[in-house]
Amino acid sequence: MAPLGIGLALSLVGDTTLYTVLPDPGIAAQAGLSLAVVGVVLGMNRLIRLLTNGVFGLLYDRKPRRRLMLAGMLAGGVSTLLYAVSQGPTLIIIARVLWGASWSAMWIGGNTIALDISTDDNRGQVNGRLQMWFYFAVAASALCGGLLTDWLGYRGGLFVAAGFSAVGFLLWYFFLIETRGSRVTPAARPLDNVPVQPYPWTFMLATSLPLFAMGFAFFGIINSTNILWLAQFADGGFRVGGLALPLATLSGGLM
Repeated sequence: MAPLGIGLALSLVGDTTLYTVLPDPGIAAQAGLSLAVVGVVLGMNRLIRLLTNGVFGLLYDRKPRRRLMLAGMLAGGVSTLLYAVSQGPTLIIIARVLWGASWSAMWIGGNTIALDISTDDNRGQVNGRLQMWFYFAVAASALCGGLLTDWLGYRGGLFVAAGFSAVGFLLWYFFLIETRGSRVTPAARPLDNVPVQPYPWTFMLATSLPLFAMGFAFFGIINSTNILWLAQFADGGFRVGGLALPLATLSGGLM
C-alpha cells in the first residue's frame, strides 16, 4: 500500500495545483485563459472519466494491473508537462482529457489492487487505508502546489510537478508488484449459487446523490474558488510576525 499511496500522491501535484491557483485571474492570464474557460478546464478531466472509468474497469477485469498503472502514471506526467507549456485553452483542455483518462487508470487500478490483496476479513481496513493515502495525497499536493507556484511561478511549479510524476513512475516501476491472480477465492457455498440479482439502482441512487451534493459543493465550488475567496481578505498574502504567507500558499494550505 505504501508504494501505491506515495505514487498517487506524486501524480496528483499537477492536477491539484490547477485547482489551487488557476482560478486566480492573474495566474489564469499567464495561462492565456479567461475565468469561464478555467471552469471548463477544471471540470473536463472529471467529465471525461464518465467514459474512461468504465473502460478501465473492463480492462482491469481482463489485464494485469501493473502495466496499466504504469501507463496511467506516464500519461499523467505527460499531461502535467502539457499544462506547463500550454498557452490558451486548446492544449490545456487536451491535457485535461489525458489526465482524466490517466487518473481513471490509476484510481480504478488502485481500488482493484486493494481488492486483490484483501480478504473478507480485512477488506474494509485495506480500502480505508487506500482512502487515507488518497486524502493525504490531495492535502499534500494542494499545499505543495501552492508553495511551488509562489516559489517558482505558475509554469515553474508545474514543471516540478511533472518531475514528481516521473519519480512516481520510477517508484511504481521498481516497487509496485503485480497483484492479478493473488486474490483468494473462498470455496463456493450454497448461497453463492443463487441467481444474480438486478442492479440495485434505488440503493445506489440513495447513497450516490448525497455524495454528489457534497462533491458539487466542495470539489466543484469551494475548492475551485478558494483562492478568489481568500483574496478578499488577504490580497497578495498574509504576514504573521516575520513569516510571509503568499496567496497561493494560503490557498493550498486551506484546501
